[in-house]
Amino acid sequence: MQSATLPSIDRIKKQAKQLRKATELTHMQALEAIARNHGFKTYASLQAAHKQAKAG
Repeated sequence: MQSATLPSIDRIKKQAKQLRKATELTHMQALEAIARNHGFKTYASLQAAHKQAKAG
C-alpha cells in the first residue's frame, strides 16, 4: 500500500529528470524507478492514485 501522502506528480517528474541525468536510464525508466521508490508498482499506478484522490 502507498503512503498516506501522495508525492506530487511534479516532484516525481523532477526526481526522474535528476535520475535520468545521473544514469543511462530513459525518462520512462526513471519515472518507473521513482514511482517504485514511493511504493507504487508503476508510474501509471501512481498517476491513477492521483486521479482517484482528486475524484474523491
